[in-house]
Amino acid sequence: MGNYQQWNIKLDEAIKIAHSNIKTILKENKEPILLSKLVTLLNNKTKNINFHQKRKYNCFSKYMKYNYGGILKFLDDYNIYGIIDCKSDKKILLLDEDDSQIVQVLNDNEWILL
Repeated sequence: MGNYQQWNIKLDEAIKIAHSNIKTILKENKEPILLSKLVTLLNNKTKNINFHQKRKYNCFSKYMKYNYGGILKFLDDYNIYGIIDCKSDKKILLLDEDDSQIVQVLNDNEWILL
């Protein structure tokens, strides 16, 4: 992960913004959507939030790429999102809408309840 301290929004705030907006987008679409479409919709939904680094304004997906390794990595790290391989792209779906059931899956197979 990058050095989020150079940004005006802390990573834990960005994670809350990501979950809230991604879940809204996936609920509105009812069916799995392409990752590329999700990223576009996510950037549109968060364009009123100024994510900037050293006074240079950026979109949300760039913030997540720099600080989290990207939207796909973010989605893969949480149990409420499903990722479907679809030819050259991926489709994303919401597996669970309950915020209290969000579990982050860590690389070393440990789980943290949030």
